Amino acid sequence: MTERFYWTPPGSAIEVPLIEPTYVPQAGRTGLDNIGATLYSARAPYEDGARAIGGSFDPREVVFPFVMIAEDPATMPALRRATMRLFAPNAGVGVLRWVHEDGVSWVLRCRVVEGVRWDPPGALGQHRLKGTLVLQADDPFFYDAALNTASAPMFTGGWSLGAGDPPGTGEWGFPLSFGTRTGVIAVNNAGDVAVPCTLTLTGPARYPQFENLTTGDVWKCTQPLLAGEQLIVSSVFGAKTVYHFNPATGVRTNALATLRMGSQWIDLVPGPNEISFAGSESAESATLTVEWYARYLGA
Repeated sequence: MTERFYWTPPGSAIEVPLIEPTYVPQAGRTGLDNIGATLYSARAPYEDGARAIGGSFDPREVVFPFVMIAEDPATMPALRRATMRLFAPNAGVGVLRWVHEDGVSWVLRCRVVEGVRWDPPGALGQHRLKGTLVLQADDPFFYDAALNTASAPMFTGGWSLGAGDPPGTGEWGFPLSFGTRTGVIAVNNAGDVAVPCTLTLTGPARYPQFENLTTGDVWKCTQPLLAGEQLIVSSVFGAKTVYHFNPATGVRTNALATLRMGSQWIDLVPGPNEISFAGSESAESATLTVEWYARYLGA
């Protein structure tokens, strides 16, 4: 099986291939499949045994041995320095992308936690140098590289009065065609675990409200939306945000303060989910878009 790895350094949009001719991944990688977990339990006084109350996954550490190949011995020092800059520790979160020969691709958001470990020079010859990367993913899940998107309006189909082109411009006739009320989006999370998502509601809506009908989680706020204005709610790892965006002016403002007490952030559980915004007041012409990246325990 052919595997290809790419590293996108923090603050860059350019992928660096960790494959020949410069970097060749070696056997002995660890941390790409297994993932640690911490389980929590509680025990009341005089209770026999304990009750499970939940759990969480630990940060993932990936140890990545590789061989660096230089064009000639004279360029090895410069290549070594460039590699140490590329994998500078604590520079920020970069992206490790793993591509299988069938084209399936996963990404892991991680950071370099220590400098590159180099083996003694000359052990593999003057043109090759073996090193080891140590990466840590605080968000330990692998994500699909492709974004999943689903959207639906509150009403579809419109309505007409029969004759005319376009419909409704002529005399009344039968059958009459009316819109269909939706307000619910069916999405499928193909990942192994629940995944955060981004919800974008395009107004009008007086009191926006979302609900995952599959889990019963409800999210509400008091931010009113005029026609065309957007409410963008994101529950992504480490950055739960609420923004009000006006496309006409290009102004985006923080609307986290409009969140109503008791609201629950919407996640997508593995398998089918139904996301509703039908409870949003005055949202007859509103449209909701759901975006998410499926995530997995291992690639």
